[in-house]
Amino acid sequence: MKKVLIAVSWPYANGEKHIGQIAGTYLPADIFARYNRLSGHQVLMISGSDMHGTPIMLMSEKAGQQPAQFATFNHEQFVDGCKSLDISFDIFTHTHTKNHAAVVSELFKSNMDAGIIDKGTSSQAYDIDAERFLPDRYVEGSCPHCGYEDARGDQCDECGKIVEPSELKNIRSKLNKENRVEFRETEHFYIDLAKNKDALNEWLDSKQGQWNKSLLGMSLSMTKSGELPKRSITRDLDWGVDIPVEGFDKKRFYVWYEAVIGYLSATVEACNRFPEYGQWQDWISEDAQSETFYFIGKDNIPFHSIIWPSMIFSSKYDGRGVKLPDQIISSDYLTLAGSQFSTSRGHVIGFNTIAQQFQTDSVRYALASLYPQSSDVEFTWEKFAELINNELIANWGNLVSRTVNFVCRKMEGKVEFHGEYSEASASLLKEVTEASVNVREFYAKSDLRGMMRELLRATSLVNKYFNDEKPWEHIKEGNNDALHDVIYTSLAAIQQLNLLWAPIVPNAAQAIHDALGGEGQLFSDIETPFVGESDDEHKILHQDPKGYVSRYEDNELPHSLHITQEVRLFDRVDVKAFLED
Repeated sequence: MKKVLIAVSWPYANGEKHIGQIAGTYLPADIFARYNRLSGHQVLMISGSDMHGTPIMLMSEKAGQQPAQFATFNHEQFVDGCKSLDISFDIFTHTHTKNHAAVVSELFKSNMDAGIIDKGTSSQAYDIDAERFLPDRYVEGSCPHCGYEDARGDQCDECGKIVEPSELKNIRSKLNKENRVEFRETEHFYIDLAKNKDALNEWLDSKQGQWNKSLLGMSLSMTKSGELPKRSITRDLDWGVDIPVEGFDKKRFYVWYEAVIGYLSATVEACNRFPEYGQWQDWISEDAQSETFYFIGKDNIPFHSIIWPSMIFSSKYDGRGVKLPDQIISSDYLTLAGSQFSTSRGHVIGFNTIAQQFQTDSVRYALASLYPQSSDVEFTWEKFAELINNELIANWGNLVSRTVNFVCRKMEGKVEFHGEYSEASASLLKEVTEASVNVREFYAKSDLRGMMRELLRATSLVNKYFNDEKPWEHIKEGNNDALHDVIYTSLAAIQQLNLLWAPIVPNAAQAIHDALGGEGQLFSDIETPFVGESDDEHKILHQDPKGYVSRYEDNELPHSLHITQEVRLFDRVDVKAFLED
C-alpha cells in the first residue's frame, strides 16, 4: 500500500462552476482517486475554494454583497455540486480559515528568511475616478505577447503567459467606462523567482519523459528564457489573508501567492481534523514516502510548475521542507460555441444545474469522455446525449442488464458452474484479463482517454461473446452445462470489469456489486459537514477513507450464484425535451 496525495486546483468562489472545470480537472482527479482507493492505496484528495481572488471582489460588488458573504455562498454551492456528482474529496475546504492564514504566514516568513522575498516599490495601476489602486484582475488590455485584447493584469488566457499590468497595451479599468488609469508608486513585498532558477531548471529537466511534453516545454521555456521577474505578492486590498508585518495592515497577500499554499494548509487541516490520515508530514513534507499528483487546467501551469516549486525550494513549515510535485496533470479546455467556458464572463453550463437534471453516473461518463486531455474539445448537447445513449447504455449498460436480467427471467436467478470453461469462454476471459491489465496501466498514469477506450473495447468483447454464444438457444435445446458456462463466464467478466468501471460510474458499480452478492460498499459515503469554531465555522466536503470491501478472493465469483433482482443502470437522455423545458 502506498500513499497517494491528489492535489486539485482551487476554484475561485465567484459563481457556479461550469462543466468545463469538472470535465478538465475535478472529475479526472476523482476517477484517479477512486481507482487508487480500489487498488488498496491510501489516498488523500485535497482542494478548496479560493475565497480571496479579485474575481470575488468584482462579482460581489455587482451583487451588492460583501466578499465574505458572496464567496461563502459560492463555496457551499460548489461543495453541494461536488456531492451531487460524487466528487469524493477527502477534504475540500477554503482559504478563508484560521488554519490557512496561519500556514500562509509561516511559509511567508520562511520565504523571507531564505532571501527570496523582500520589500520594494513599484508603479501600480490606479483608477483616478474610483480613487483606488486596482488589483491586477481589475486591469485589462491587449496582451504584449500575443495581442489578445482581453488579457488580464496577471495572465493572458489566450497564450497562458504571465504578465504585469504595466505591460498591457490599451489599458483599461473594469470599474468604470472612463478608463482613466495611471500608475502610482506603492510599497509591497516581492518574490524573486530567479533566485531559484537553477534549481527549477534542474528539477524540470528531471521530469523529461515523465510529464506531458507541452506542459514541460512551456515551463522550461519560461525558466530558460529568463521569464522569471520579481513578482509582487501583496496588494492594496482589504479582503484576503493578513500580512504579518507592521505597516502592512491595509494590504493583503496577492491571491496567487497564498492560494497555492492551500495544498499544504488543506493537508494540515485534513490531518488535524481526521486522525486516520496520520500527520501532514506523511503526505507533503520533503521526506514523505508519498506520490503527489497535481490536477490542473492549462491556464494554471506556471503557478504549479514554476511559482509553487520555487516557493517550495525556500520554504519550511513546522521545521520541515515541503515536497515537490511528482506529477502535474494538465488539461486543455472544454469549449462551448467555439470559446472556453468562463464563469466571470457568464459563458457557462453550470455543473450544479446539469447534476440536478440528469442521472449522476451518466453525467460523469459523458464528461469523462469529453476530457480535453491533449487538445480542446467542443461540448454540444447532441454529443452529450450520444455518449450516454449510444456508448454507456448501449455498451456497458446493455451488457449488464441483458445478462443479469436473463438469469432472473430465464434461469430463476440461479447459476451453477462446474469449473470447466469451453474454449470460447476461456478465450474471452483471457482477453478480458489482458484488457484489464491495459486499463489498469492507463489508470495508473491517469491516461483517462486511453483507459476509457480500452475499457469500452473490453466491454464490447463480452457483448460480442454473449451474442455469439446465444444462451437462449441452449435453453431451447436443454443444454444446461453450456448455458451455465456462457452465463457464468459473462458474469465473471462483468465482475472483473465492474471494478474498472467503478471509478467512472460508482453508483452503477455498487448496484452490480450488490446484485452479484458482494458485501459492503465499494466506496465511502460523501459528507458535507460544518467544521471549526463559531467564528471560523465552514462547510467542507469529506469522504471517510475506509475503502473497498469484498468477500471474493481476488474478486472471483463463487461457482454457485443466486441473483434475486434485475438491474437497470442508466436512463436514456432526451436532450431535446430538456432544452425545450
